[in-house]
Amino acid sequence: MDRVSALKLGAARRKARFRLCLLCYAALHGRFAQNTALVMTCGLDSQKRPPKFAPMSFRSLTAYLALAATLSLCSCQYHFRRFAGASPAPGTVITWPGKSYSYVRGFCYDYLADDARSFFINGKMHKGVLDPKGVKLDADQVQRLVKGITVSQPKGPRTPCYAPHHAFVFYDAQGNVVAWFEMCFGCNQQRAYPAGTPEYVDRQALYQIASELGLPLGKGNKFYTDVCSKGVIP
Repeated sequence: MDRVSALKLGAARRKARFRLCLLCYAALHGRFAQNTALVMTCGLDSQKRPPKFAPMSFRSLTAYLALAATLSLCSCQYHFRRFAGASPAPGTVITWPGKSYSYVRGFCYDYLADDARSFFINGKMHKGVLDPKGVKLDADQVQRLVKGITVSQPKGPRTPCYAPHHAFVFYDAQGNVVAWFEMCFGCNQQRAYPAGTPEYVDRQALYQIASELGLPLGKGNKFYTDVCSKGVIP
């Protein structure tokens, strides 16, 4: 499958998931609203008997389970991390990645071009990557990168999404991947493998390194889709 086809397929799948969210919500909203109204009415009138909740049909239960499964696949799950506090305490230095590595490369990718947002999917690099070779960091950049990732930062502003477009991959001397860190600079959310990085990292430091490497830095998914599909850094 070529890059353009992969982009279209990824976008179509995400639209389908979003529509399923809406359909499930529409199916459940009436029943949940009815039960909520009963609770409120009972609470306002102490003489009323406890409310008899409207039973959930098999169809509604199926819709609820489908909604729960869908939310685990779409960006809705990242809404809850929007309000997360700093962890560990700001200034705390954690040990990461906890594995030996020889060099680090930076990448830009369009997360919409594949089945998942993670830069590695089932051991394979994301299909939406701009340049599979990436850009190698020098010693100073690696030092600043690790510091930016491992020193916990104070709670900062976030948006309820996760649209990663940049990743830093750590390799051993044989060229094997030992760790990676992916970042959504716009959302101020990230993922790491192995896990264990602070809730908030030094976003500005990582952004500066990405800029020094010449990785594309723009706003909105369309910017990265256009850049990565053309394979040209603006």
